[in-house]
Amino acid sequence: MRKSDYLWRRDALVQRNRRVATATLAAMLAVLIVAIPLAALLPAPGHRQAVALLLLLIGIAAAVFHGWQRRHGRRGGLACGYCGTTLLGTAGDAAVATDRCGRCGERVFDES
Repeated sequence: MRKSDYLWRRDALVQRNRRVATATLAAMLAVLIVAIPLAALLPAPGHRQAVALLLLLIGIAAAVFHGWQRRHGRRGGLACGYCGTTLLGTAGDAAVATDRCGRCGERVFDES
């Protein structure tokens, strides 16, 4: 793949991720807005459990979003053809700067 193709695909994925991240954040905020008053109705020992459950849900949502981003990056052709590393974030920036995968060191972009 040429570097210009990679940059175009990466920008398209970033735009799509922004929409998904915005929707996910809105849903998480809605859950917090509803859950905080409900947690106040619980007896005192239940407050810790409610907070732990909310933090667990936020962690699960973050892990799901991270997995979604990696999977769509690979499907969109934004992965190293040799080792399969998703070339997003700092790995993608390093690949653009050096034309090589940061994990395996192989060339990831064509000369043309």
